[in-house]
Amino acid sequence: MKPRELILCALLLVGGTAVVAVGWHMLATPATPAPTAAPVKAAAAKTETFSSGDFNTKKKSSARNAKSSASSKPDDATETAEPALPFNEAVQAALAESDKGDRFRKLLDIVKKLDASQIAGAMEFAGTLEGRERDMMQRLVTGRWAALDPMAAIAFAKQNPDKNASAEFLRAAIFGWSNANPTGALSYIQSLPAGADRSQNLQIAMSMWARNDPQAAANYITSLPAADQAGAVSRIAGSWAGSNPNAALQWAGSLTDEAVKGKAYQGVMYTWAREDAASASTWLQSLPQGAARDQAVIGFTQVVGGRDPQSAVTWAQTITDPQVRTANLEQIAGSWMRHDATTAKEWISQTNTLAPEAKTRILTAAKIAPPGFGDGGFGRRGGPPGQ
Repeated sequence: MKPRELILCALLLVGGTAVVAVGWHMLATPATPAPTAAPVKAAAAKTETFSSGDFNTKKKSSARNAKSSASSKPDDATETAEPALPFNEAVQAALAESDKGDRFRKLLDIVKKLDASQIAGAMEFAGTLEGRERDMMQRLVTGRWAALDPMAAIAFAKQNPDKNASAEFLRAAIFGWSNANPTGALSYIQSLPAGADRSQNLQIAMSMWARNDPQAAANYITSLPAADQAGAVSRIAGSWAGSNPNAALQWAGSLTDEAVKGKAYQGVMYTWAREDAASASTWLQSLPQGAARDQAVIGFTQVVGGRDPQSAVTWAQTITDPQVRTANLEQIAGSWMRHDATTAKEWISQTNTLAPEAKTRILTAAKIAPPGFGDGGFGRRGGPPGQ
């Protein structure tokens, strides 16, 4: 899996509301209430539960077996693999990594090796951590649990008395389930009542499916009502663009609903601009004016704005819908203010494309926003952007 895809998957799992911004905003989200150990053990009752000590014993036993096996090899055979650390030690070592990308890669690698009998002990250990590290590990373990026993993980998520925490754990479960069995996860999601939670979980499931089989995900989403399509096509297109932007663009262009097509273009541009902004810009110039192009420009500027805000505002000024154009310019200018207030203020004072009230909103928001707020995605909690 490419580093960008790995990061996206981890962020989809641990990031909160819609999915996380590309600046690792998960680490800045408030900690959710920790579930008690009893519900985890009860939900996992049909599998063998274990303590951290049990897990460590299993690891040590595996290491002894490996050592015994190695001793029977010919003298010229060289053993290069290092013995595996016990689960809790491996997690602590991964959490100590200073590089956030390495941290997630190692944690995901540790968690994906859990089997059904080890889930309760892993969750119990995660509960001994504090704050955001606890939240992160509990969500990762929930995702792995759902890949092994989805309905048990769903039941665990639902019984959390804190509504927000319950929704977070449900999203984590959907992440793991849809990675292992996307059609099963989507069947469950379709049974949820209409609303934000259903829409967000649909986006997660479609993103995971598209990462593994974008064509199948694309075929499925077009069978859904337009309202469901609009919320998920950007995720499919964005995931697809990571491996084949031309195929993603061809699919997006085949969509008949203009609003849905625009969201698909937005997802492609959000991913493609990160990988190759020059090629994305060249293609964008060939797209005819209209609502779909407006959305494509938004996806492009949400990436380019963090690197080259002057170029981003130039692109945003080509958006044909006045309200969409103003909103996009405010996003770019707001981020610009947080990175280079002097240059941004100069542009704001001179531009004729923003009304006085819009300029006031930008300047006021910059005064009250904390440092770094909105970096890398203009405050969005998820990529590629969908709505």
